[in-house]
Amino acid sequence: MEEVNYILNFDYESSLAGKSFKLKGSNWFDHIFFFINQEANASLNSTYPFDEDYLNYLKELGVVSTKIRRADNPTNWWGKKIDLPVEKYFNSKITMTELGLREGWIPVQSTIDIEQARSEFELPLIARDEWGFSGRGVKIIRDERDFDSVKNRSVFSSYVKKIRDYGITFDLIHDDFFIVENFIDSRGQFKGGTLRSVDESIGEKNLEKLILIRNKLKDLGATDSVQIDTFTFDKGFHPFVEVNYRRTMGQMVYSLKRYFDERNIYWLLMTNKKKKSFKDIQEGLKKYPFKTVLLSPADHFLSIALLSEKELNISNEISKLEEFIGQI
Repeated sequence: MEEVNYILNFDYESSLAGKSFKLKGSNWFDHIFFFINQEANASLNSTYPFDEDYLNYLKELGVVSTKIRRADNPTNWWGKKIDLPVEKYFNSKITMTELGLREGWIPVQSTIDIEQARSEFELPLIARDEWGFSGRGVKIIRDERDFDSVKNRSVFSSYVKKIRDYGITFDLIHDDFFIVENFIDSRGQFKGGTLRSVDESIGEKNLEKLILIRNKLKDLGATDSVQIDTFTFDKGFHPFVEVNYRRTMGQMVYSLKRYFDERNIYWLLMTNKKKKSFKDIQEGLKKYPFKTVLLSPADHFLSIALLSEKELNISNEISKLEEFIGQI
């Protein structure tokens, strides 16, 4: 079977915006390809210096392919860039907010008009850049001067107290879905996640709402798969924050059940403040009270699977694990 060479084009959103911004250090995230990919004939086109010890380690974990090859004209993997009008429509926070407002899917006061936000909305507000991803491009507007920091087209929404943050991925080909609870830090950036059942997360009634939304997105041209970002908050459920019509970090969370049997699998992104080596981190994690598996090269960040048969207080556990890693 002919080899297919993939590149993780994490500049996808900026390219949809017509910009050439490259996210510094993003090639470290190329490691998620190894876990999500299920094609034996696939190779990764990456500039990250993966060493042989790490690639052999991945083989022991059971990944399908660890081939790395720099090639001309690789196939885009993170975002396809095949049908650009459709991809721009679904990935734009502006057009999806317009759709959500028309359809009555957005229960939180929201607008794409900065002047309306200035004159009619009470502060604080959340401003989300049209083409941000994984929490990048999110600003909190606490006073009038903060509006000046918003340089790009953005969605403005009333600030509400979130309880849980979820991404629901609908497989439009096989009529299936999965739910990931996202772990979001104080700056609004993605720090990991875990799979949740319907009962553990949004509940059947809210799932029914999302199926109606899914059907509308299909009618509008969505194919393959689509992730709808949602959250619960102090006054209810927000079923339609934005759409990710591309690969997602949630797919990494979902993929881990192929490699580990534990009932609870938490994917966590940690900082490696002391710049410890892969082997140092790997050996150190063996002493942690719960089973932890290093999934990435040891760089500025660490990608870790935290495994447990029992449900963990994950916010507390993240703090404990960060402290533990800092002492390795």
